[in-house]
Amino acid sequence: MVKNMGTILIPTLNIEKTIEPVYNSIRKLYRKVDSINFLNPLNVVKLQRINTQKKKLQLIYEKKIEDCYSLLIEPVSGPGISMGFFQSWSTAKGSSAIMKLQNAWFELGAVLDRKYSYMLAILALYIAIISVLLTLGIGIFG
Repeated sequence: MVKNMGTILIPTLNIEKTIEPVYNSIRKLYRKVDSINFLNPLNVVKLQRINTQKKKLQLIYEKKIEDCYSLLIEPVSGPGISMGFFQSWSTAKGSSAIMKLQNAWFELGAVLDRKYSYMLAILALYIAIISVLLTLGIGIFG
């Protein structure tokens, strides 16, 4: 894409617009995971559904990252002016957009893993308490 800055046309990679839909999808899943109360062990099913959505989104994410890196490799060219500054500016801007997407992806994975492991631990605690109560109940009535 080329931005018009007065009389000089400055080419840019426009990676921000490319990653925006995937970034928004990742943030939406992150908010879903973050809103789940891990004290309710029945929410494990919700987390499994979100994990399935994350696996579907992973293919799109990987393709988008690959596309963005291929855009960074291509040189930016313009109408008869030296593009050294614009190339480095556009590359830096594109790299920061890619890092933003990658950070969102890793944050989603981390919060999903953390909530899932907490819920499994609490579920195991509930099962242990129920088994102790059953043992005591059977012992008293037996």
